[in-house]
Amino acid sequence: MNNKIENIDHIFVICDKNEESNRFEDIKKWISLDFDDSYYTIDSYCWGNSLKADDLIKYNINEKINKGNKSLFLNHIKFFEQILKDFKSGQKILILESDAIPVENYIEIIKEQLNILKDKSWDYLDVGNGCNWTPKKMGHIINENKNDVYLCKMSRCAHSIIWTYEGIEKFYNFLTSGKIEIKNAIDYSLWEVMDNIETTVFWGHPFAFKQGSLCGVYKSLNK
Repeated sequence: MNNKIENIDHIFVICDKNEESNRFEDIKKWISLDFDDSYYTIDSYCWGNSLKADDLIKYNINEKINKGNKSLFLNHIKFFEQILKDFKSGQKILILESDAIPVENYIEIIKEQLNILKDKSWDYLDVGNGCNWTPKKMGHIINENKNDVYLCKMSRCAHSIIWTYEGIEKFYNFLTSGKIEIKNAIDYSLWEVMDNIETTVFWGHPFAFKQGSLCGVYKSLNK
């Protein structure tokens, strides 16, 4: 068992134990083998059928979004609020969605990619696969033949992201500022933030986590 992933201070997983019991059991199986219970949090603030109208108004979330994307957005936001309250500047947090599945050597991949970024200032590192692997707004490739990080101005899927405390603060403040209406999934909303304020975002390659809904392990819950 590892005490932690080097330079990652905590892991948060968005997963409803009752509504996503199969995913919860899968996550608990691998994460409890790799880490002590105090290093990770598996929880959810709401589920599609338990959305509160006050929350939708508070965070300017459009009613036309499907229930799955509404609740997923709120769960990210509530983890952001908890992290801003309980953690501090300079710390790094891995946030996973319930369908994130680690590849065999995910810890080594993350360690090497964070090492590439050790002397850089950044907001988040996406360590999961996603639909938009070839972005229109991609910068240089730092290391061409090994573990790489790609400088991007576009979001991939949000199921596996390593955040800096400062990055969470920046994205949270804009998402809750009332300057944008949340009309799409969290993945697209992150792109909207990047398109409106100065951010530094990287994608990791190879990815450390597969998206179970994308690769057919789980059915999509965004209905």
